[in-house]
Amino acid sequence: RRQADFGTLRYCGVALLPAALVSGLAPEPSGLYEVMWRAELDRGLVDLVVHPGAFIDCGTPRDYLDANLAAAGGSSVIDESARIGSGAKVERSVVWDHSEVAPGEVLTEAVRAEHLTVLVR
Repeated sequence: RRQADFGTLRYCGVALLPAALVSGLAPEPSGLYEVMWRAELDRGLVDLVVHPGAFIDCGTPRDYLDANLAAAGGSSVIDESARIGSGAKVERSVVWDHSEVAPGEVLTEAVRAEHLTVLVR
């Protein structure tokens, strides 16, 4: 179980931000918690809404794979443009668009992108 972001709550990815706060953000990669939410939370200006449904964080390759498998009922997710070679097996994996699984290859617990494979262990 992961550490909560806001008291006992975990952030699951939807935010409505006032334009006045967004306009003050630097045009560079950063974390919203570090550059905005922490101060706003301390001032009591963050409203949180509890989502009663399922949520799987996709912050790690394991999380990403688990989320896709959950959404697909446990089956691998293979984009329709992916090429799966003769005799290849794809088990508990995600195969992105325009990716290839070579003939005879066994891809297990992995995320395959066009030029990259992440083995999830």
